[in-house]
Amino acid sequence: MITDELLTVASDSVEAICDLVQPRPSGKVQLRLLAWVVADARGAVVSMDKPLAETVGKRLDRQARKVRAEQERATEDAQQARDRVHALAGLQRMRCPCDPAQPCCLPRPCRCPGAVGIDAGGPGCCAEGE
Repeated sequence: MITDELLTVASDSVEAICDLVQPRPSGKVQLRLLAWVVADARGAVVSMDKPLAETVGKRLDRQARKVRAEQERATEDAQQARDRVHALAGLQRMRCPCDPAQPCCLPRPCRCPGAVGIDAGGPGCCAEGE
């Protein structure tokens, strides 16, 4: 059995490999490769012919896209929920001054100059690991 996470990893891996090859493989080749990679990962002992691999690859690619969309939607929902909780508590979500697109998160203080507040520091902070 292959999980959603492993399917997206396989899809990303195939995409990364295809990015390295010049000229870039066609869409059908990419679909076949995805099907063969997943079949190999599952321990298949019989090889798939090209037409079957294309069909399976299409289904796997569609599933990988669906999983990614669901993950993005869940991430957005979680961020909106955090923002609502912060708003109800009267707290303002702080952003790291070194990279405004990057949130600074609890639990430890951020070592970035000027970062203060409830969300300063922690995993995801630009100073993490220094």
